[in-house]
Amino acid sequence: MFGLLAFLLVAVQPVLADVDIRVTISDPDHPGVQSGGYTTAVASDTPTVSAGDNRVLGTITITGKPGVEAPVKVGDRIKIALSSGVAFMKVPTGDTYRQYVTWPREVGQASNKICDGPGQPGMILDCATPHSMILRVNHVDSSASALLLRFNFEQEGYSCVRIAPFIEITDQWSGDNVSKVSRFEFFKMFVRIAPKSYIGQKISPQTMEEKFSDIKALEPLDKELIRPLIDSLLVHGYVGGLLKPQANITRNEAFALAGRSFGYISTGGFRDGVAVWGDASINYAARRILYWGYPDGMFRGQNELTRAEALELLENCFESQSMSDADRLQGQALGFM
Repeated sequence: MFGLLAFLLVAVQPVLADVDIRVTISDPDHPGVQSGGYTTAVASDTPTVSAGDNRVLGTITITGKPGVEAPVKVGDRIKIALSSGVAFMKVPTGDTYRQYVTWPREVGQASNKICDGPGQPGMILDCATPHSMILRVNHVDSSASALLLRFNFEQEGYSCVRIAPFIEITDQWSGDNVSKVSRFEFFKMFVRIAPKSYIGQKISPQTMEEKFSDIKALEPLDKELIRPLIDSLLVHGYVGGLLKPQANITRNEAFALAGRSFGYISTGGFRDGVAVWGDASINYAARRILYWGYPDGMFRGQNELTRAEALELLENCFESQSMSDADRLQGQALGFM
């Protein structure tokens, strides 16, 4: 056991709302077990950040307590995870993980237990996701008395993070399997996290106002926000020229939008099928982005999306941006996306 773990971190307050961004440090091999106080986790600063890309959270330092022997050995693992609505700019890999974590050879006047050896890095990457990574101790100086790891959230394009605009509702929506989400509510959150390259160009021959007769009550700024979804035909509306912005969005509708934005690959496989009008895109989102149905193999596409489901879908779409194009293509080929 690494002898450290289970910690939260940086109370970072985005300007859009008072929201704490938590970074959790834990022992993946002993979940829930406290460290017994061998080490401490310290945030070197608590910056104020806004939603967006390449946000700097600063540095977290893992350090041994003075005078206490830290029982670190080769093979011990440590996990660091970002809170919902926060993701690395790029998923760490075996070639880039040292952009995320460092271990100095000297700690003051003492040698660091975790250190590089001949052809052996002190730490190696076990695995990573868009919002977490697990590192393994690979080389230890048994004669050293100090311990220091630094997790850096400041390398642009790598360990800097992207922060989703929906972060201010994550605590409220997480676990809410009762409250429903309107179509307009979902459209607004989706368009704010989807890069322009995922939404596409204007191809609709009609303007939004020409196409839908029930959007007069929408505020002008709200219309402009969702207009790209209409212009690119990612959102089609209903027969009769209706958008029905205040109606609750169904699972079929939400997954069709996600699938259209991220690509068309039909995989099928749900016992009850999905809506014929969006079968390829719904299957893509359900199977590739989330692999997400019910335990009995049903999709239940006509069910209205709950807040918890909406948050999970948005989170997965948001985190997929941390993957490189090569990673994304490989994930699609292997069925991980």
